[in-house]
Amino acid sequence: MKILELTDLSPEQIEPLESAVAGFPETWQELARSHYCVLLSAQAEQLRAMRQLTLDGLARLAADLARGLGQHLGGDGYYIPKGWKFTADEKSLRVVHAWRSGRPIKAIARDEDVTPRHVQQIIEAWRNEHFERVQGKLDLGPGHEVKK
Repeated sequence: MKILELTDLSPEQIEPLESAVAGFPETWQELARSHYCVLLSAQAEQLRAMRQLTLDGLARLAADLARGLGQHLGGDGYYIPKGWKFTADEKSLRVVHAWRSGRPIKAIARDEDVTPRHVQQIIEAWRNEHFERVQGKLDLGPGHEVKK
């Protein structure tokens, strides 16, 4: 699924959202805008096409999602990562799952229509991420940086 950007939306699509989040703190408005773009990109678009969910309804849903995040996470500082580590694509997830299940790299490459080297790169990236998540990063002090 390609996630729409706010710049991809027409003024008619943006207006209901801006009305729904008027008066929200700026951070909540940004969260609602992000939710709205995702919702427009995903299953909600199918519901809208069947006239079961209007743009106003979708905008209210995005605002409610932002409000819920504020209620559940408000007051704490959270880092929201971006990039493949957080949003690993389906192919990478399939590659890692197949590899962890014992499938040979060449077979995985053939099934996923990528090179064996690319499969190895996906696995290596997953190993590094997994190691950092499990082991954490050691702080040995100045002059003792941990090398990968």
